[in-house]
Amino acid sequence: MKEIYDKIQDINIILKRSFIDLGKPLAYQEVVEKSAKVLESSLFIIDTKRNCLGYGFTDSDNSYQDDINLQNFFIYQKISKDISSQLLNHYEMSASLPMAQSILEPVKEISSKFPNKFLSFLPIEGNHLRLGTLFLLTDSPLEEEKRILVDFLSTFIGNQMSYIMLAELEGQRRNETFVSLVQSLSRSELEAFKSIIEKIDR
Repeated sequence: MKEIYDKIQDINIILKRSFIDLGKPLAYQEVVEKSAKVLESSLFIIDTKRNCLGYGFTDSDNSYQDDINLQNFFIYQKISKDISSQLLNHYEMSASLPMAQSILEPVKEISSKFPNKFLSFLPIEGNHLRLGTLFLLTDSPLEEEKRILVDFLSTFIGNQMSYIMLAELEGQRRNETFVSLVQSLSRSELEAFKSIIEKIDR
């Protein structure tokens, strides 16, 4: 139990100390790279627009990193719309299955190179919204401890993503309100408003 708690603390620290900008490519790269080492699993995050937000590999296995097909699939290509629709219909963590049995056809196509690897995925949600999917590649079916850690990671990321998105929407709403207010002012009111702003800036 202590080991699980320690790893949760490690993930918590990683998330708190990492700066996230959803406007940038691979926004969660730092988080996923470090979390992969804590979980001893290879991790990938895909958003609902089918873009990769970050990927991380274990130190013990370089086969994922060396395979250009797998890198291209998660990093440079988008998941097909059909597969994305299948993923969005899954609301719980999937079973940990060999890659050859995955519902993701592109994964099946490269599964022969990873005959002993298992794939799991679970939804990333926040504020009652589906925000993405977290994938795990492991050497064996997920143990209960790792399932708990992964669930914690996806929950934390989902809450964080929803908070960032809501903050951005609130900022946009305020800007739109401000523009609307300015446009409704008369010429004399605009001059008075400009004078007030100039005094504040001094």
